[in-house]
Amino acid sequence: MKFFWKPDPIVCSKDSDLVYFDFNSTLHLNKSRTRSSSISCQYQEVVRKTNDDFNVELGPEVWFNSSVVIRTDFVNVKCFIGGKMVYSRLHYQVYRPPESKRRNPKKKYSVLIFGMDSVSRLAAIRELPKTMSYLEKNLGAYVFKGYTKLGDNTLPNLAPLITGHYAFSKEFPVVEHTKFDNHPFIWHNVSRLGGATMFLEDWPRISTFNLGTSGGGGFLKPPTNHYMRPFYLAINHMQMFESPVSDVLQFLEDKNVKLSSTSYLCYGEKSLHVIAIDYFKRFLLAYKDDLKFTLVWNNKLSHNYVNFIKLADDDLLDLMTFLKTEGFLDNSFLLFLSDHGSRVDKIRNTPIGRLEERLPLISLVVPQQLKGAYPNLHENLKTNINRLTSPFDAYETIVDILNENFKSQEVAVPYPRGISLFRPIPNDRSCADAGIDEHNCVCYSSDSVDVKSPVVVKLAEYVTANII
Repeated sequence: MKFFWKPDPIVCSKDSDLVYFDFNSTLHLNKSRTRSSSISCQYQEVVRKTNDDFNVELGPEVWFNSSVVIRTDFVNVKCFIGGKMVYSRLHYQVYRPPESKRRNPKKKYSVLIFGMDSVSRLAAIRELPKTMSYLEKNLGAYVFKGYTKLGDNTLPNLAPLITGHYAFSKEFPVVEHTKFDNHPFIWHNVSRLGGATMFLEDWPRISTFNLGTSGGGGFLKPPTNHYMRPFYLAINHMQMFESPVSDVLQFLEDKNVKLSSTSYLCYGEKSLHVIAIDYFKRFLLAYKDDLKFTLVWNNKLSHNYVNFIKLADDDLLDLMTFLKTEGFLDNSFLLFLSDHGSRVDKIRNTPIGRLEERLPLISLVVPQQLKGAYPNLHENLKTNINRLTSPFDAYETIVDILNENFKSQEVAVPYPRGISLFRPIPNDRSCADAGIDEHNCVCYSSDSVDVKSPVVVKLAEYVTANII
């Protein structure tokens, strides 16, 4: 098929990290990597500038020998032998401050959102067969076939999911340099309940809330307890990771044309999507017995090229297995989803591509014990797989999770814009009912027409005559 092929596997640096974090906030020298007794290392904290979501700076240089306790999430490490620098790399952990260990959350169930940009449901089935099979067969995930996007790019689809509001409206105004600190993000609800929160996007240049006129000016303060944007900014600013030719290199890599021995999709010995997965895991382990909210959004791998998605299948399968074996899904709801289908690849120019672009992936994993306690929950979710849904419904579902509202309730007429997926979605619901505009509605059919037919010719003449 001309739209689909298998890119070469991601090949990262064969030089393993010279230092590493354990899970007790200690940075260690990797003694298996060097036998030199004269090596000396220093670290600098990566510091987010005050009220600045676009720049970072490095703290003072601190020298250490074999290990050192670090009380921050991100550091830049340099090592020297005989005065010559032999290593320079950014490292991350999830540092849990002592005061956070006194949490006493009022609610039981956590919400874990793990997103991949630009992945339709059908693309997920094609490109992530192992992950999707495990989700459905091993985790009992509900994959919603009628989930429809609300807007063109990420912000108009993600904002309703985590605020319940339309982006670019009076509900959720967005103008150039908008700061989003006072918007009603659902993670604030989790914080008020005593929970821990985390937000990660792996491509700062196109991050959802930092895109200027189309996305705003980010946040004055870190929006969540753990916020990985400074790490990615540090990669870009200090390591020159985002060069002017980076987009060209990614295009060539998609076509299996390599100009380097290592992939553009790597940082050091790890691929970028694996770094996101690892930070996500570290957050879960740091707050294992606490109420949690996560929003992980992977842009780099899938935003521009649909064929790259398959390169993450094994890693995502490993993540899903980890979530199950470590018991995180016993008291957490998992939303594995996307914002829309491919918007920039050639498949969008086909009839099925136009449909896929409007029908993103969304899947929901529910704690098993709840299905037994609330039989109607399973029945309603199973029914809703084939009903028309939108990000507004996903938001109402998250609200129900945080309120532990799992009892079945009928939906009153007139239908609200957002309906929790725990309720039976009406089968006569329209796009207008669901807040989906006509342009994005997939309830209409399309037919080929003869461009020489009198009706088509008359319409074309009218349009061209009235173009200003």
